[in-house]
Amino acid sequence: MDNKDWTKDFGDNLANMINAAGFTQGKFADAIDVNPSTVSRYINKTALPGSKIMDRICNVLKCSFEDIVNFKK
Repeated sequence: MDNKDWTKDFGDNLANMINAAGFTQGKFADAIDVNPSTVSRYINKTALPGSKIMDRICNVLKCSFEDIVNFKK
């Protein structure tokens, strides 16, 4: 899978997992200690989180990176 496809899957899956966990984007951004616009960029497929933020995302969502990439709604 090329980077563009991976980014698209990540953003869509992250949005679905945030919603499934009961977070708004703003509350999720607070939980992982980033600006809400940063979460928006992840979801809109214009940025990917670094490893430290990815660890926070996984901790808050109680999942692995692979869970996010392979999430099915």
